[in-house]
Order: sequence, then C-alpha cells, then structure tokens
Amino acid sequence: MSVNTEKSGTYFVEYNVSDEAENKADPLQREIFVGSQILDETPPVITLNGDAKMTLHIGELYTELGASASDDRDGVVDVIAVQDLFNAGAAFITSDFEGGAGLGCPRY
Repeated sequence: MSVNTEKSGTYFVEYNVSDEAENKADPLQREIFVGSQILDETPPVITLNGDAKMTLHIGELYTELGASASDDRDGVVDVIAVQDLFNAGAAFITSDFEGGAGLGCPRY
C-alpha cells in the first residue's frame, strides 16, 4: 500500500478486516488523486439577494438587490450583473461567474 506523491496518477487504498471467527467486513476503498493541479469539479453557486420575481407598477423606482456567489475552493466571489433585453417590456438581469477551474455557476 503506497501512494507515490512524486508521480501523477490515481491511487487506490483498500481496507479490509476479519474477526477471530473469520467473519469478514465489507472492504472499503479510498481513491487518491495526485497531480500538479487538483481537480475542481464543483461549480460555484449564485444566491440572489431578495426575491427571484418582483412586480413593479409603471413608473415605480427599481433598485437592484444584487447577488452573491460562493465556491468550495475560491470562497466568496464577486458577481457581475449583465442585463439582457429579450422582448419589449421585459428586462432580465443575469449574474454569471466562473470559478478558478472555469466551471459555470448555477443560479438559485
């Protein structure tokens, strides 16, 4: 059982045990990845400040409440709001962020 941390690759360590009556436990396995860049497979998450849907009267002042984003590796990250107009009378502001690994961010 050895993990060569000088060589890139995926290593497996298996654990198993039996008691004095020779009853065997179900084996467990650990996967260890060694590389120059650790894999980041979890995208950041955007959270809206306030409600996802808002209704305003014509002429009423709108103040954007913004959003926040967090990533399991990059921590709290800045969110940039981008406004897209898809059709007359409807304005959609979307917030996008890509984590350090270039993973997109789901919106919640």
